[in-house]
Amino acid sequence: MSEQITATQLREHMHVRYPDTEEVGQEEHPMTAVGVVLLAAGMHGITSPCELMTLTGYSQSFISAIIFNLRNNGLWDRNRYDASTWIAADGAINDAEFWDHIAAACGDLWFPSAVDSLAVDACRIYWADEDWRPRWSESKP
Repeated sequence: MSEQITATQLREHMHVRYPDTEEVGQEEHPMTAVGVVLLAAGMHGITSPCELMTLTGYSQSFISAIIFNLRNNGLWDRNRYDASTWIAADGAINDAEFWDHIAAACGDLWFPSAVDSLAVDACRIYWADEDWRPRWSESKP
């Protein structure tokens, strides 16, 4: 990775590209948070759970749930996340495929490559992790 990415930049990318995901003044939606993690992993190659936690501020249990669900779907293997269906070589994002990956990471969608239909509810973990949940709305202009 040639340039340092920040969580603020990833969140801004999500908010600019998908403005309908959250209401103004509301807390960050869990699917936005999952999108932030997937952008870090898919576009910037950050796949270490510790690095993802440090970068995003999300809890270990939330990051672990995302990785578990993606591994079950055959999209995450050790330290590699296969984002090839939603991100093109030129960096263009296929929105429908990206949101399919978000749904799979949340535990709501299973790809044909899924090992089984087991899933962890990443969104429920996100809401339960109130002490870990970043207060991004407080820092928005």
